[in-house]
Amino acid sequence: MSMFTATTHDKGFTLIQLLFSIVIMGILISVVITSINPGRIKGRDSKRLSDLNQMKVALEFYREANGNYPYTCSTYFNASFDSSGYAANQLCTTPNGTTVTGQTLTQAMAPYVAKLSDPKLTSGDSGYLYVNQSNASSYCFMIWRTPENLKNFPSYTIPPLAVAA
Repeated sequence: MSMFTATTHDKGFTLIQLLFSIVIMGILISVVITSINPGRIKGRDSKRLSDLNQMKVALEFYREANGNYPYTCSTYFNASFDSSGYAANQLCTTPNGTTVTGQTLTQAMAPYVAKLSDPKLTSGDSGYLYVNQSNASSYCFMIWRTPENLKNFPSYTIPPLAVAA
């Protein structure tokens, strides 16, 4: 017998075994991430629906205290809590009015609801928009350009013509 014998029990992994393990781990991670994403979307849409309901209640409190809902100055003069394009727009004293109250929607609604903010704003022209230029008994509160899956909202919150094919 020779002093030097070859052993076949090397410690460690071969390069092929390591690459194969890395590929399998990558596949598993992508499956987990893919399964988590719909839950995140549903969570953000649930917050939007909750904010919609909070705003509805707050607007009723505002109307009870002031006799009308807040007025915006024209159809295209939306007010907003979170949209940088509309948040600075002031409310008016009368429907289709030209005299501004000196208050933004955030300031006018502060006694009734905390500032609402969409969980995932996409641009300055998105988020929660409010408009009421016509009369004391109606308004429109929109979740503009941010809902991620309209199936997460009850049908009564989405007018039939709001979804284009």
